[in-house]
Amino acid sequence: MLNSGWFYSDIDYHAVLYDEKDNSLKPYTLITYPDGGFKTTITDLSKYLIQIIKGYNGNSSLLTKESWSELFRKNFNTDVENIDEKEPNTGLFMVYFKSGKIGHTGSDPGVSCIMIFDPISNSGKIFMANEDITKENLTEFKKIWGI
Repeated sequence: MLNSGWFYSDIDYHAVLYDEKDNSLKPYTLITYPDGGFKTTITDLSKYLIQIIKGYNGNSSLLTKESWSELFRKNFNTDVENIDEKEPNTGLFMVYFKSGKIGHTGSDPGVSCIMIFDPISNSGKIFMANEDITKENLTEFKKIWGI
């Protein structure tokens, strides 16, 4: 993953980000950058997703088996009261979708990403956009994603 990093100085190029009114945003860094400020390319994120799938299946040496287990550990083992049943279960990083797929999602001003895989077929899918997910564009994003 040579084209990825936490800061603009870590990467050679980046996309222009846009708000929901299609205005370009100036490059910014979040004060909480470790929880959502990672910058990457689709090629690099694809390499990471391949390792995520391998790790889920116990076939990656990127992390120890204990670390992979912790990464995939769910927060809840049963249904939790007062949480909308449509909401997925989560772990440290992973989301367990009601469809059975596993992955990670994120959105910050001018950027959004959905990365998921099917643990049965071991196939994955990534959606990246240089616009954050809003109620105005959610329908279009779902059309592109195919849901």
